[in-house]
Amino acid sequence: MKLKYRIKKYSFPNTNEIWIAQYKILGIWMNIDYKNVGHLLTPPLCYCESYEESYGRIYKHKENMKRAKEWWEKTLIEIFYIL
Repeated sequence: MKLKYRIKKYSFPNTNEIWIAQYKILGIWMNIDYKNVGHLLTPPLCYCESYEESYGRIYKHKENMKRAKEWWEKTLIEIFYIL
């Protein structure tokens, strides 16, 4: 599955503009917050002050997705129970 990314710019009267980094999965645009959790977040939790900061979040998200793509190929060998 190939993810699509975008950066949205919002301008409000009497305030600075904000930037929101998003990726599209299963037809839904998800906001990327500073922890890269990727849940349905409201924009105040994941807005950026500049374009460079939002681009950095997308770059970090891409790196995390590259690292996690082998996760589905792993096999479970042992299960440990803690009582």
